[in-house]
Amino acid sequence: MGTPPLVTPFIEKQGEDEYKMVEIKKEIEKTNGKFGEFVRRSDAKAISGLYTNDACLMPAGMSFIKGRKAIEEFWGGAIKGMGLKDAILKTVEVVGTGTLLLRWVNTF
Repeated sequence: MGTPPLVTPFIEKQGEDEYKMVEIKKEIEKTNGKFGEFVRRSDAKAISGLYTNDACLMPAGMSFIKGRKAIEEFWGGAIKGMGLKDAILKTVEVVGTGTLLLRWVNTF
């Protein structure tokens, strides 16, 4: 007896979602490389361009920083005020299904 028709599309869809997660993780890793490059160039404006207009940055022990301009100011302060010279981001996990996407965790 074959696989019931209602199960087959789910399995195929699950495989597609897994493939998409791999592709999305590759894109995130590419962006991580750009982030490090922009930090080494001390280019807070370019760093902020990696974020969406309504992005939120969540630095440990601080309030949310919302929006590109505020994110640019944050990274500019880290570069100038704290002497940030380099950053290597590593994506630990990417999860999501269908249109609900994505959680990623970085270590520095």
